[in-house]
Amino acid sequence: MKKLTNAEAKAAALRAADWLEANPDRHVRGLLAATQKGYEVKPLDREAECFCALGRLAKEADIDAGGSDSYLPFTEQLPGFDNIGLLSIYGPNDSGDTWTELKGVTPHCPYLSLSGPDGVKALRRYANNL
Repeated sequence: MKKLTNAEAKAAALRAADWLEANPDRHVRGLLAATQKGYEVKPLDREAECFCALGRLAKEADIDAGGSDSYLPFTEQLPGFDNIGLLSIYGPNDSGDTWTELKGVTPHCPYLSLSGPDGVKALRRYANNL
């Protein structure tokens, strides 16, 4: 596995944040990536249509991340991304009640909980710290 440079990781994180902001109906929590029917897939799978913040980061960085419990590629390939960095994005995206701010948004992937702006903010913080 090749470790991304700071510039590559920053660009990927900003692209991920931009995509999630532009597609709030596809920003989910609990899975890295899902099909339109809500089935879990890897972020690089061509059927992936919905993403959590980490999943979209993996897609933009071209990281072959596994299922929702396989975060090793992140810590090995992204600069400044140890377990603390991982939790700084995972926590805001997947816990708390920030997704309720999107009450007017219909999920693109049914049966999945939408996430809110905190995952996007965490991606931008990560990018700005590189």
